[in-house]
Amino acid sequence: MCYEGFIEMYPTGQLGQKTFTSICKTFDPDTDEQICGNVFNRMDKNSDGTRLESIFDFWDISEDGQLDQNELGCLISAMYDRARIKDRHGDNDPDERAKEIIKKLDINHDKKISKEEFIQGYV
Repeated sequence: MCYEGFIEMYPTGQLGQKTFTSICKTFDPDTDEQICGNVFNRMDKNSDGTRLESIFDFWDISEDGQLDQNELGCLISAMYDRARIKDRHGDNDPDERAKEIIKKLDINHDKKISKEEFIQGYV
């Protein structure tokens, strides 16, 4: 689901745990609802529904306020694993996709995406 489609369906940028679980199950019907709940609770820090800020924080494994190519490449690989995508060559190479995403969103050209760049890139 792309950002534009998400905002069309959820104009406030928020969704509840039940909807989040439903979206997860769209991508993988075998997804455990408890795991979805745990992920939702990790992202919904202020209990008002998930937001881009929370998603960024969830993806920022190093907790340095930046998404670098390694973090983004690992995230893309994990998404491929969940979607059972085997072809990771050419346009599907996680590191190449990470480079392209960073190139598009990196306003200050430091080869990382800050939370502000992430949000601005999707608004």
